[in-house]
Amino acid sequence: MFFDKFKIHDIEKEQFRNILNQCGFGDFESRYRILEAFLKTEKQLTSEELSSLLEAERVEIDSSFVKETLNLMCDLGFAQKRVFDSGVVLYEHLHIGFHHDHIICTI
Repeated sequence: MFFDKFKIHDIEKEQFRNILNQCGFGDFESRYRILEAFLKTEKQLTSEELSSLLEAERVEIDSSFVKETLNLMCDLGFAQKRVFDSGVVLYEHLHIGFHHDHIICTI
């Protein structure tokens, strides 16, 4: 199934902006930058990897704030937290109207 991920990302960013404004979450600009960096990658990533992506873009945001914002994004339905057998916490997109499964080898 083909979808225009950039159009979906624009919708997601607008929804995120509206929710943050309506609910009065602080430090909107930093949270928005975290969302933008998160949407630039389609892979599952740790909060540390996202912090590194932000640093590469010369955006300095405390790693604990990145983790807090990722958890907020999970609470709001923009991301999902996954913990696989390795115990590492990974975050992935929850795109509007799209679903995907995970196949995990147990051998």
